[in-house]
Amino acid sequence: MKSKGVAILVLLCVFGVMPGTESDARSVKDLEVQFQDTDTVIDILRGQVDKYVEVGLKSGQHVKGKVASVKENTVRLKQLSGMEYFDAFIKIDAIVTVIVRTKELVR
Repeated sequence: MKSKGVAILVLLCVFGVMPGTESDARSVKDLEVQFQDTDTVIDILRGQVDKYVEVGLKSGQHVKGKVASVKENTVRLKQLSGMEYFDAFIKIDAIVTVIVRTKELVR
């Protein structure tokens, strides 16, 4: 069953510019992110299993971690940012945003 909540997908681009010599030069590689207008929060999270995401909650709180599993009503994030020894179990209907990485640095 698909979630009835409205999801906003925020695409996060990470650029790491470090001052220094030319040997510090980096290039950015696009990561493939599949997204359809009809996708729900569940669909987006299932496409990010074993990848790091940040979810924004209705409460205004943000949680960053690696998507471990996605069930009908909950998502489990592991290796939480700043709380690596903890997991979070978040109700799908509490999520209003899903932030995913769309680029990575390549040396």
